[in-house]
Amino acid sequence: MSRSRLWMVCLVLVVYLAAPPARAEVTVSITISGPVEELVPILQKLQELGLGAAVATADPLKLNVHSVMTGTEQPAGPAPAAADAQPAFESATVEPASAKLGDNVLIAAKVNDPNHAIDTVAASIGDIKLKVDLFDNGTEGDVTAGDGIWSRQTVLRGVAAGETAIAVNAYNANGEAVQVPGPDGQPAPLTAQAKVTVTP
Repeated sequence: MSRSRLWMVCLVLVVYLAAPPARAEVTVSITISGPVEELVPILQKLQELGLGAAVATADPLKLNVHSVMTGTEQPAGPAPAAADAQPAFESATVEPASAKLGDNVLIAAKVNDPNHAIDTVAASIGDIKLKVDLFDNGTEGDVTAGDGIWSRQTVLRGVAAGETAIAVNAYNANGEAVQVPGPDGQPAPLTAQAKVTVTP
């Protein structure tokens, strides 16, 4: 809201205040919206004019001023992560779920990592433990950088026909496996499982 509009609103309210009421009681409803830094001066000016006062006799028009945000409040945002919040894999997938040797497959793992404990994500394919790094930087087949989905497009090779397990593991900046509380409460490597069916 421009400064000229601000003063125009105040002028209109002054005219309402000065004009003799046609009835015993007049109710005026005006909605003003805009950025907080522009609304605060308007509310202050209305208070200077004695409008919205707690005592009814000091406010002949019975104009009530309401504000949903004061100048000291901050817009709502995401709550900060707790210091002990644990990283987790939300899902691990292979697309397509069925492929032949030599086909390209997309291995993807959705990660929830509120405290940025994870530096690297890697997948181990089948019994041969063929390892491939996954990415979250928009390269190597990763669709969107920084979206929390680590993925990579890779050629399916070196595994037997049938269902093949793919283990996805997380590592910190020191190259160590990220540890989280296991089912027994003891630290255990953060891992997720995906499957792909290899057809002849």
